[in-house]
Formats: sequence, C-alpha cells, structure tokens
Amino acid sequence: MAYWATVKDINSGQPENRPSDITNPNDTKGAGCKHTLLVLSNNTWLIKVASVIHNYINYMEKH
Repeated sequence: MAYWATVKDINSGQPENRPSDITNPNDTKGAGCKHTLLVLSNNTWLIKVASVIHNYINYMEKH
C-alpha cells in the first residue's frame, strides 16, 4: 500500500519507492491492500453486513 500511495502522491510519512513483489505493485486492483481486497471478495460476509445495516436502518426509522 505504501508504494501505491507514494505513486499516487497520497502517502503520509516516508515515501516508499520499492514496489512489492507480493501485493498489487502494478495497480491492477486499485487502492486496496491485500487485506481490504480479501474482505471485499468474501460475498457471504458482505451479505451479512448489509443485512445488519438494513436492520439498523429499519430500527432507527421506527424509534
């Protein structure tokens, strides 16, 4: 993430000029780190989170 942030000029702290061999060095998957991409690729988890948010919104509208 630090290398990508340096390339896009959005880093905070010291610049990182070495692309990673493991994570997204060619910017083919956007700004997310491997952890963010893993969470977002888990459809079951996303559906559960969406359900909780939906239930919370319904609850807040009634109370």
